[in-house]
Formats: sequence, structure tokens, C-alpha cells
Amino acid sequence: MIGTWAAAVPLIAAADVCVIGSGAAGSTAAIAAARGGASVVLVEKLPFLGGTSTAVLDTFYGFWTPGEAPRKVVGGIGDEVVAGLRALGPVLERPNTYGAGTGVTYLGEHLKVVWERLNVEAGVRILLHATVQDVARDGPGRVGAVLVATKAGLRRITARAFVDASGDADAGLSQRLLATLLTWMQEREPGVFLAATSNNITALPPEMLRKGRFDEIFFVDLPTADVRSTLFALYLKKNSRNPALFDLPKLAAATEGFSGAETEQAVAAALYTAFDRKQQLSTDILLAEIQGTEPLSVTRAEDVQAIREWAKSRAVPAD
Repeated sequence: MIGTWAAAVPLIAAADVCVIGSGAAGSTAAIAAARGGASVVLVEKLPFLGGTSTAVLDTFYGFWTPGEAPRKVVGGIGDEVVAGLRALGPVLERPNTYGAGTGVTYLGEHLKVVWERLNVEAGVRILLHATVQDVARDGPGRVGAVLVATKAGLRRITARAFVDASGDADAGLSQRLLATLLTWMQEREPGVFLAATSNNITALPPEMLRKGRFDEIFFVDLPTADVRSTLFALYLKKNSRNPALFDLPKLAAATEGFSGAETEQAVAAALYTAFDRKQQLSTDILLAEIQGTEPLSVTRAEDVQAIREWAKSRAVPAD
């Protein structure tokens, strides 16, 4: 039986099938189930359907096999999605893109319309701005309901079957793991050394930062000129280039405010430029790439300074 506290949460939907996540997998599952005669509710945390396919990506892969002689291996609802995209605007088929087979490139805004249209026409009930918080079991190993956070507050959805197409299968697991980790950090046996890094420590829960959890908090600022010079030598050597052939002090001076990752990407971008020009990588090519790069210390200067101010009285300098 579902626990008393979960049963007391207001019911927002009762269906045969509840699908969590409306990406390509979740939307297709919801449409297929609804067309098969099931009552379906589709839960999505974003304000539109499609998940990663509409929020991040712009190309479908998997319709065709990779290689010189591609074979179409996916159809059905997938073909309906592509047909819907073609009806709204341009769709580009790119042969054997990146070795992954033919890619179908689309406009993300059009795909939002297509996913919603297919789901609505199939009779799927759509619940946007809803994030799964926990599950309630109805017997051993059986999920009887999911609890979702909505604009109206915490709500309950019951179903005969649940499909997790969220991509993370979290359902409140992260909070339970955090509680377990905090207990272990507090009660761990001597002899265990725990180290962690964070780009923005202010985003961590305060209970993780109090004394007794981590023994000390160190602040590592952006690399100094000497460190940047060493980083350039390291990344050049990593890419089979002789650091002695480059003006490392000049490169270090030009990358004031660069992080280690930004320094590495400057080398990578310069290598692509040199290859495109059919030239050997040089200090001048590196400097041109650096001049065209705005590091986070510039684009997010206020955030970087805020972290530095926070660290002044709350962390030990690492250098």
C-alpha cells in the first residue's frame, strides 16, 4: 500500500501509463501507448516537449546505418516526426555525418511543435513544468505513484505502468545519496582522505561545508603567468609540439585571466587554424587565437570576483 503521507498528496492524474521525460524516447513511448488505447500522462520538467532533442540538439541520427552504403533502419513514428518537420520548414539530410550515418538536421522550434502535435493528436495528457521528486511503492518492487513538483505545488500521479525516459532516473535519489554521503563524511573512520573540487562552492549545500565534513577548504585562483607558461609547455607537448620553438613568456602574458581549460582550448583552436592554413603551429597563430578569446574572468567578471571575495575570509589560499 502507498504510504499515508504520499496518499495525502493531491492527485493530479490517474492513467494507465505515466511517462517521465518527453525526449525522443519518452514522446515516442507516450504516442505509441496512447495509440494502443491506453490513457497516458506525459511529465516534462521543461516548458516544452522534446527534452534534449529540442533544448540542445538540432540533428537526429540512427535512421540510417553508418558507412558508404547506408540502409534505413528506423521508421514508424520517427518518419512521422520528420514528415512533420518538413511540413513546417527546411530539413537537411547530411550523408554519413561524423561517421554516425545520415544525420537529419532540423529547426528546434519546429520540432517542439511536431512533438506536441503528435502527442495531442494521440490523446496524451501533457504536464509541463513538472519535476519528479519521489516515488511511492505499492507493494514490494512495484511503483504505484510518482510525486511531482508543479507550479501548483507537490502533486501525485498514479498509473498501472511507469516509463522512465528522464535520462537520469533520479526520482529523489540525489537527495538520499547526499544524506548518506553527509553521514559518512561525519562518521568516517580515520585514515580515509576525501578531496573534492568545485567551480562555484556557493552552490553547494551549507551542511556539506561545515567543519567536521571537510577538514579544510582551499581556494585555487586563476593560474599565474609562471603557471600559464608551464601549461602552454604541457599542452604543446601533449600535441606533439616542441615547447622550445614557442615564445612561452609572451603566450603567458597574453593569457592573463585564462583558466587552465581556456589555455588548453586556445592551443586546440590554434592547431585547427594551422591545419586549415596548411601551416605549422606558431606563436603568432596562438596569439591570434588568444586575442579572439574572451575568458570567463572577463565575460563573468562579477561572478569570479564574488567567489574571490567569498574565499578571502572562508578559505585557505592554495598557493
